[in-house]
Amino acid sequence: MALFGFGSTNTIEFDNDFHREFWSEFRGYLEQHENSLKPYENLFDPINNSDSIHSYSGLDFGTHIRESLWLIGWIWPERSQIAAKLRIASSQESLFQRLKDDQDSIQEHFGETRFTWDKPPRFSIGVYQYNVDFTDYANRDNLFEWLHINLEKIEQVFINKFAEYFLDTFR
Repeated sequence: MALFGFGSTNTIEFDNDFHREFWSEFRGYLEQHENSLKPYENLFDPINNSDSIHSYSGLDFGTHIRESLWLIGWIWPERSQIAAKLRIASSQESLFQRLKDDQDSIQEHFGETRFTWDKPPRFSIGVYQYNVDFTDYANRDNLFEWLHINLEKIEQVFINKFAEYFLDTFR
């Protein structure tokens, strides 16, 4: 099975098999390491909410903290990017804005790791790693560790933030 193919311009084209293998290996990594993340079995396109893989792919961890919120691991090999994100449905614009207003207090939990706040039409809050060489299989465990740590941190920080926002709802 080819992990990637070479086009006529000699640039690497990452195909669906590459994406599926990456996420399958990441699931294996998670099974070998204690963690709170329980990924769904589906691999999907987080930008278009479809099961097709284009030039990027993600893994939904099934952490629906509240309806319309998802914890997502995301890669875009052609742009050498990997990210851990909280995706917020467009129907939750007021929640996104509330989080954005608390950006400084949220950022304190992450130190020098800077968040990216993606605005409409698809809201997401995430941390990125750039200049990633996805063909460096010797470094794959380091990518998995980075993704694992950041997804768990995002999950914990935002669960606490949502508890703070919605505490009155549960009283």
